Amino acid sequence: MANETNENNNSSIQELSVHMEEYKTLRDEILKRIEFQHNFLNYYLIALGIVASAGATIAVTFNDDNISKIMPWFLLGSPWVFFFFSWSFSNEDIMIVCSARYINQVLRPKITAILKGRKILEFEDFLYQERNIRRNFLIVPIFVGEYILLPPIVLIVIYSAYYLTSTCGNDWGKVLFVVDIFAVLITIVLRIIAGINYNRILREQKVKE
Repeated sequence: MANETNENNNSSIQELSVHMEEYKTLRDEILKRIEFQHNFLNYYLIALGIVASAGATIAVTFNDDNISKIMPWFLLGSPWVFFFFSWSFSNEDIMIVCSARYINQVLRPKITAILKGRKILEFEDFLYQERNIRRNFLIVPIFVGEYILLPPIVLIVIYSAYYLTSTCGNDWGKVLFVVDIFAVLITIVLRIIAGINYNRILREQKVKE
């Protein structure tokens, strides 16, 4: 009987070790993606400064005729720098949620069962709750707590004002303007999906509790 108990304990310890190793791997992956996002935001701010400086240089340096030719393309092309950052940031969010949901839905129940119901692996819950609080604290809901959409929207609004006050028309400019608007909508959808997925983790955890 004692031998059987020892074998069961050894089996449980081995199983727990395997699950914890898998958890550690996923947690490290999540932390790397979060670090990647932080680096992206730093580059985003640098890009914002470069675009603002370039716009000011064009406005101050060139004559009116050249400005009328260059500025529309600058205003419509610059948002794509920010779309790249926003889409990459959102993709990292989606991948983080995939790993986190696997931890919550698969690993945590197995580990909890081995440990006979003791609460564990709550660090992820804390991170998601903090992120949700920050998202709700920021006022504009359409940005889902992230202001990474503001620069391209501002550039598009400036282009709209410039186009309405300009006497010259540009068919290709109109096409690129429409493409930019669609890109903004895609970015908004990605941010909403990311926000919904984070909330989904919190809802699933509340149901379990």
